[in-house]
Formats: sequence, structure tokens, C-alpha cells
Amino acid sequence: RQSAASLRHTLQVESALQRFYGSLRRVESEERGYLLTRDPHYLDPNADVAARINEAFDTVAKLVENTPEQSARLAQIRPILKERLDLLTLKIDLTKKGRLNDAIHLLRSGGGKEMMDEIDQLVSAMISEEELQYRLREETFQEASKSLQTAIASMILVVVGVGVFTITLAQRQMAALQKSRASLQTAYDR
Repeated sequence: RQSAASLRHTLQVESALQRFYGSLRRVESEERGYLLTRDPHYLDPNADVAARINEAFDTVAKLVENTPEQSARLAQIRPILKERLDLLTLKIDLTKKGRLNDAIHLLRSGGGKEMMDEIDQLVSAMISEEELQYRLREETFQEASKSLQTAIASMILVVVGVGVFTITLAQRQMAALQKSRASLQTAYDR
């Protein structure tokens, strides 16, 4: 059971990492679309972008809280993420205020890309670690399954052996009873 639970946990972590990273990439795409077109339809008016991404981040953090190596990577991501979201918000605000050139200057500075590259590396390392853990846990699960199958097969053999022994013993006792009966019958007839 524990092996199966470990496998499920690994898949949950990978899924949460993908949702977090996907949310971040979606926000970046919305930002680019808005900066290029200045069309507000690219921005989700009903979503607090930082809250949505931070919620996805917190989900990952909760899942990896007992894994020091993964927690350390996530701790490295947090300040970069905050800075990246602040920069994204600043560029959108500048564009909304008609200061597109300032927003483009920030975009061209490459700071956002550098931050995303760092986040990319850390998230990729986390996913790689989870994939490694999955393979190791799957091997453990397979070994546990084989052990369980061997134990079940052994129990079946023991039950069959006890059954055969019981039947053989019962047949011997019946034969002995019939022999005694026959002896008693012979003695009684004399």
C-alpha cells in the first residue's frame, strides 16, 4: 500500500508542478499578447494573476514539504517568481497608462527572460527528480507485488498441502475403522 501511495504522491507532485508552470507560461503569453496588441482581451479581467500562480505554487510547496531537496528548489523559485510577477504587472500597468515605450524597454532588458530561464531550470530539475523517484518507487512497488504474489502462492500451496494431508489422514482413519469394524464383526460372529 505504501508503495502505491508513494507512486500516487509522485504523480501528484508532477501534476502540480505542471499546473504551476503552465499557469506561469499562460500569464507570460497573455502579457506578450497584450504588449503587442494593447488589446485588453489578452488579459483575464476576472483573475488575480499573482493569486492564481501563488495558489499553484503553494500546492506544490505543500506536496513537497517533506522532501528537503525539492523544498530547497522551491524556496529558490519563490523570490524569482515574486520578482517576475512584479515585472509583469509593471509592464502591463505601464502599457495601460500609455507608456508602451517604457514597457518595451523593460521587455528588451531581458530581465524577465533571465528570471524565467532560472525558473525553467529549477522546475525542470524538480520534475526530473520526481521522475527519478517515480521509477525508484515503481521498482519498489513491483518488488512488493512480486513478494505478495509469492506469499499468496506459498499460502495456496500450504492450504493444498494441508488439505491433501487431511484427506489422506481421514482415508487412513476410515480404513482403520473399517478394519476394526470387520474385526469386531468377526469376533462377534464367533
